Amino acid sequence: MKKTKLMVAGLMISTMLLGGVSSAFATESTGTIEFTENKGGGDPSDPEEPDEKNPDPVKPTPEVGPLILKVVPIFDFGSHEVNQAGGTYDDTETVTNYLEVRDNRDAGMNGWSVTASRTEFTSGSKSLTGSALALPKGVVRNSIANATQGNTATTDAIADDTILATAATIPLTGSTVEVLKTVKRNDLIGKGNTTSNIAETTPASLTVAPGTAAIGTFTSTITWTVTAAP
Repeated sequence: MKKTKLMVAGLMISTMLLGGVSSAFATESTGTIEFTENKGGGDPSDPEEPDEKNPDPVKPTPEVGPLILKVVPIFDFGSHEVNQAGGTYDDTETVTNYLEVRDNRDAGMNGWSVTASRTEFTSGSKSLTGSALALPKGVVRNSIANATQGNTATTDAIADDTILATAATIPLTGSTVEVLKTVKRNDLIGKGNTTSNIAETTPASLTVAPGTAAIGTFTSTITWTVTAAP
């Protein structure tokens, strides 16, 4: 009996000693990610689905940077016989006929506006004095669908109280008109690719004043400017 008791006691002592040896060890590692400036590269966006590239041969601007105009509209008002009564002529351009703003600035930098101005239509010394270039209200879409912006899909039109496109007559140099802007300031509004499809509902038009038409090809230069919100 004494021998048996000693063996049990030894087993209990051994178990207690082994239990006291166990401990936990911890160490650390790191995770990193780097972001570099987005230069606005890539193909122009589809104005009806701005998270996809435009399948048509759209002419992009040469602008580079985190906030740029990627596409600005080109206008072609066709060829017509001289009519001294004047007249209004619709834009016939079917590809490069929308605005695209790309905003990939840092978080916390948000809000922008687009303005336009132009020179008079001239051909050598001839001028279409008093002409009026009317820009229709564009249908606005954005490549980032989210509740804050109000679009559940990138094909959804965005409401005016979030991003506003405005119909306007583009003034001559020396004055500008705002044609597109973010209304609300938020990192989920107007970021990524924003398109304003000005030709979706009605084309732009050029009204030529009576007594100004003449033989020749008349050209106007339109200046589009995107400005970061203050």
